[in-house]
Amino acid sequence: MTRSEYFFVCLVVLMPIACAYATYRLGYSTGYYEKEAELKECAAEISNKCPGVTSYAIELENENAKLNKMCRARRSK
Repeated sequence: MTRSEYFFVCLVVLMPIACAYATYRLGYSTGYYEKEAELKECAAEISNKCPGVTSYAIELENENAKLNKMCRARRSK
């Protein structure tokens, strides 16, 4: 096998591996920064006594109560 053939074979074998690794690292970095931003936002909400989480929980409870009333009304029919 000549040098150029050997180089071509190495290139064909190593290029997909290098691309896969680069894609993995890029996705990992992007995901890491997204999760870090979400954690910082969560920590900020917690330090402000969770107004967003509390209001969301209250809204969920109100909606749940409304749905339970509808289910009871349909069962009684």
